[in-house]
Amino acid sequence: TGADAVAAAACALDLDAVAVDQDGPFHGEAGGTVAGAAEDLRVALARREDKDGSGVEIVPVPGCSLLMRPESAPRALGRNRNGGRILRWSTYLAGMKGWSHDSMDRTDGMPESLPPGTKVPADAFAAPDGLPEPTLAGRWARDLLKRWGPITEHEALQRAKSAGMRHGKNDDVKENNAEPIGEGGKTPPDSMLSPYLRWGLLSPRRAAHLGVRRRDLLWRDWSKTCRGVLGPLRRGDPVLPLLDGCCGAEAAPSLYGDTLEDSERAWQTGRTGSPLVDAGMRQLWMQGWMPRRIRLMSAACLVEGMGLDWRLGRDWFEHTLIDHDPDINEMMWQNAGLCGVDPFYRGLKWEADPSTPEEHAYVAQWSSQSLSEEIRWPPTLVKAAKRYLPHREEVRAIAEERRAALRRRGVYAAAGKVVARGVRVAWEGSDTSNTGAVPGEVLAVGREPIELVKFDIS
Repeated sequence: TGADAVAAAACALDLDAVAVDQDGPFHGEAGGTVAGAAEDLRVALARREDKDGSGVEIVPVPGCSLLMRPESAPRALGRNRNGGRILRWSTYLAGMKGWSHDSMDRTDGMPESLPPGTKVPADAFAAPDGLPEPTLAGRWARDLLKRWGPITEHEALQRAKSAGMRHGKNDDVKENNAEPIGEGGKTPPDSMLSPYLRWGLLSPRRAAHLGVRRRDLLWRDWSKTCRGVLGPLRRGDPVLPLLDGCCGAEAAPSLYGDTLEDSERAWQTGRTGSPLVDAGMRQLWMQGWMPRRIRLMSAACLVEGMGLDWRLGRDWFEHTLIDHDPDINEMMWQNAGLCGVDPFYRGLKWEADPSTPEEHAYVAQWSSQSLSEEIRWPPTLVKAAKRYLPHREEVRAIAEERRAALRRRGVYAAAGKVVARGVRVAWEGSDTSNTGAVPGEVLAVGREPIELVKFDIS
């Protein structure tokens, strides 16, 4: 676990203290709270056999990965007289309205430099198994980073200001003519801010002060809150196993070959026949990023359109996204599979044609013949990338047929039930003794105990 790895490093380096980020708790034995993170580390230090770790001080420090402080999250979640807390986006969003982030961006008195670091012996502790050496990233990763442009705090600030100006919330940017951002000085239609938030070049609180939409930043908090308290999300298991596979491929007609693997590779290489989805998947490989709406459409294409397992999409996004965040990615793909906490975006028309000048320009940019010649696919995908595109009429017909079948079988109604009622989860300290559930496990959908929940899916 994360706590064991930190404990091993602390003992190997003979540290006096370890700081625990209050925004980034370990997801361990004590239920994912800040106090639980410290307790997990204490337990891990105590069971070290090679060296006594009891003398290591554990110091909680304010983090900067969330918009709101972690202690505000429990108060924004719904309560239930039967015990536990309700995880429901609408309730969380309403609960956060009374909380302000204005006093949370502490910049006064910050040190200008850090003290000298501890010299780490080369053999202090082994690298985790399965972690590749940086030199093995290959030309693809190097080219991807080159295309991205400047990866600096200054660039992050300019992108945040651009986002604020786009939403009409940053008058300072309008008056002082913000510098052009990224891509050779051209301002892209999207601020593409998420990688800078993901890797800590910009805090959500500072982004909010610069005008980035608060709702978007709260969605990041919401994803992290859900994964922090839900055991299934942390393990990569479906939150609602009853709905896992409800969009299954056994009855899904295919335009992409004889096997499910053919369909998956057509999706990965942008050969689905949906202009926006295909442009997005090519952008993903070339740039490691795609707009949020295109991510949702691509997920609907894979799961609802092709009938493939949502885990395939989750793993592909983890492999290719430059802004990959395990909390957000797990949350998004379980929702796309209609077995997560909030399967709100069901029934998206993933096959839709571009309808605005911006969408037409987006498709033209990422679907050009010159780009096709430039893309270097891995050997396993070269053949799929050259496969013919299905006719648009066929793609539309299949997409409409699949949505009609899922609606007829009751799949969309079942997902809507989850969105409306929320998922009740066992919470540390709440009265769930009569259920025997441990904190973090699913108790119910709304008021209906999970063992009694039935979805009318044929």
